[in-house]
Amino acid sequence: MIDENQIRHHAILVAQLRDVKNQEMMLRREIQSNILGSNINGTARKMIGNLEVTVSVGESISVKTEDLLAIQHDLTDQEKEVIIWKPSLNKKIYDILPGDSELRKIVTLKLSAPKVTVDGL
Repeated sequence: MIDENQIRHHAILVAQLRDVKNQEMMLRREIQSNILGSNINGTARKMIGNLEVTVSVGESISVKTEDLLAIQHDLTDQEKEVIIWKPSLNKKIYDILPGDSELRKIVTLKLSAPKVTVDGL
């Protein structure tokens, strides 16, 4: 059975985790800046003392569906080859589909990690 002490302990751990994540990201960015430079993608290695440190920064691109749809007829065939159409679902509308819906037969449902909030701490 969960008691108040366990809830308080959870809240303390959440705060500590948030703080440590922030500290780690700040240090990670400092290491990146020193080894690779800021706002640069790629991979670089550097010896720091007896440690070989590798920093890798990737890049991602995105486009809003509505922007893409607005220009799709003006795109060249080469530009159209770049586009990967990824289906997504509107959860609110999906939830009201009948139980025997064809779509329900192929959709995979995964639960997210639980979210715990506590008032009064």
